[in-house]
Amino acid sequence: MKIYAAMGEKIGYLGKEERCCASPLLRVGKVTLFREMAQANIDAMKKAGAKRIVVTCARCFKTWKEDCREWFGDLGIEIVHVSEIFGKAIREGKLKLKEVSEDVVAVTYHDSCHLVRTGGAYDRPRRVRGSIPGVKLVEMSRIRENSACRGSGGGVKTAMPNLATTIGATRLEMVMETGAETMVPCCPWCEQNIEDSIKTGDIPSWKVRDLVDMVAAALD
Repeated sequence: MKIYAAMGEKIGYLGKEERCCASPLLRVGKVTLFREMAQANIDAMKKAGAKRIVVTCARCFKTWKEDCREWFGDLGIEIVHVSEIFGKAIREGKLKLKEVSEDVVAVTYHDSCHLVRTGGAYDRPRRVRGSIPGVKLVEMSRIRENSACRGSGGGVKTAMPNLATTIGATRLEMVMETGAETMVPCCPWCEQNIEDSIKTGDIPSWKVRDLVDMVAAALD
């Protein structure tokens, strides 16, 4: 909301009426519950008169853009990831960013599975990150279409949380190889599991910050 205000645009939101996108239910095979929750979400959005849904989570992006269309047909609503909104606003001069604090000067970007494999959004988040003055991007060994999963998708975090953090720790080893101490995903689900992996590995010097948080911190 803060970023939209800075862009001079109004946005609606459901607040307490907003439910989970229901992706976790579908991934673990709870199809009936998925259909019920997803239908309730669709009904709520249509009742609100939404013409576009902007998501900040890669999982939500895949669920709304692909899964809901597969299960319920064309919703008649545009589904957009927030990185696309930011990128357009930056290009048009509606979103001006300032230099952020020194603790995130050297960062490495994590390609979220659902975002890159669903939307092919390799460059868009990187361009947004590159628009923040003073932030230097250093790439990991596995990026873009060959990005390594952070470990919590597909129901793994729910069913096998220890395995999820172990896989996340492997991704953190790739971060260490770059020399960066901050990983920037573009999905809060990735952010959560990487934070859990940092705590499990007792490496407090490493940080993870969602791209949305970085943009919010860099507002004029």
